[in-house]
Amino acid sequence: RDTLSGPSKPDSPTYLDIDFGDYYALVIGNNDYRDDDFSDLKTAVADASAIADILEADYQFNVTRLLNVSRSDIYKGVYQFREKLNSRDNFLIYYAGHGTIDIDTRVGYWLPVDATETPENWISDADINHMLKAMAAKHVIVVADSCYSGTLTRGFEEIEVERVPSDGLDEAWIRRVMSKRARVALTSGSLEPVVDSDGGQHSVFARYLIKVLQENKGVITGDQVYDNLKKYVVANSDQTPAFASIRNVGHEFGDFLFVKRRQHP
Repeated sequence: RDTLSGPSKPDSPTYLDIDFGDYYALVIGNNDYRDDDFSDLKTAVADASAIADILEADYQFNVTRLLNVSRSDIYKGVYQFREKLNSRDNFLIYYAGHGTIDIDTRVGYWLPVDATETPENWISDADINHMLKAMAAKHVIVVADSCYSGTLTRGFEEIEVERVPSDGLDEAWIRRVMSKRARVALTSGSLEPVVDSDGGQHSVFARYLIKVLQENKGVITGDQVYDNLKKYVVANSDQTPAFASIRNVGHEFGDFLFVKRRQHP
């Protein structure tokens, strides 16, 4: 039976008494590319929409959706959050769309729908890092489902986050992690192409990310999300997800906390 296991505990009054701060997400999905150099994708918009729905309904994120958008649209979307967020906030950026890598420089890029063969409309790793460095939010995670997305985390041999204790989460551990800034990335692959669709309505990575988020019963960390979905993605594709802190943007050994909210009848 295909079920999830992990150290995340069920929702409890103790956890709900913690002030986790406000949660915001910018969810980007690009299917329809304007230039003939880039084929249209099949699942990016559906992936982004499904993730946005779960974040809103189950995790009470304030979500902004950007579907089939240009480089300018993405920059404007991020800048609005730069102006809005404060030091008690949590921010997630989800990107599904084409990605590429410059073979000579080993720099990775997101490709908005107005991308062309030359890189004037591409969004580089450095661009993303500059966006994150300016964010006041306490905890930030970038979730990227695109080819070569692992360049965001390249250069880290270890995951520099507070690891979950073997006996599971407790209030003291959660409060300690919450006190530290986090700038982390969860990517669908390393320095490799990734699968857009294997015949279903979602990419392999998105399908299991959705599963992890749906089956979580309480508080789950970015590191736990990675551990849970990695085994499924590796077993069902030729890609290997990655998770690590992002360099030079203010990371302090924290992690991103996903908090499943109690559903009232």
